Amino acid sequence: FVVLTEKDRLAWACVNSLTIPNSLPNYKSRCSSVMGKKALAVGRLSYVKGFDRLVDIWEQIVTVCPDWILEIVGDGELKTSLIEYVEKKNLKDSIIFTPATSDIYSKYQEASMLLMTSRLEAFGMVLCEAQSCGLPCIAYDVPCGPAEIIKHNENGFLIENDNVKSFVDKFVLLASDKTLRTRMSQSAKVNSTRFLEENIMHEWELLFSELIA
Repeated sequence: FVVLTEKDRLAWACVNSLTIPNSLPNYKSRCSSVMGKKALAVGRLSYVKGFDRLVDIWEQIVTVCPDWILEIVGDGELKTSLIEYVEKKNLKDSIIFTPATSDIYSKYQEASMLLMTSRLEAFGMVLCEAQSCGLPCIAYDVPCGPAEIIKHNENGFLIENDNVKSFVDKFVLLASDKTLRTRMSQSAKVNSTRFLEENIMHEWELLFSELIA
């Protein structure tokens, strides 16, 4: 029984179980400089992805970091209501909505950090992709993926779910400290290599070898 995260494996409590995460097939060598003032969020604009929570967080962030921009990349059933919510909060000058794109890596390379406020995550592929471009990540610690991708205080921050103040504080810390962003960027790049396609395929090959032995 193969699952994506160790938390999943422990939750299922199967006798014959194994954790093999998703792979990162489109590994890029070019990283973001992380010197710009743009934060990025990527995903399906649906309830489970929690972009409404991110808008609430951003409302507080812009009072401290008014020169930063948040770009939300994606499409989904809540796009219209999210745009209206942003307008209602008078945040349309600091939040940009961009349609889903096949060239998402160019967006990672333009940003300086990746934000995730999902209510649930099966794994969190965008975290791996962002880290491969050197982006520090800030995410709510929700089941199950973020904690197995982000190393807290090394390549980003894991925030207690629904702790808005902590999320804002860590963003402000990262936004105001270029040295910290650079250090976390380098660590993120290294961490992302765990998910390279050749490394994950090796785990599958080992499993199949054991099964047919």
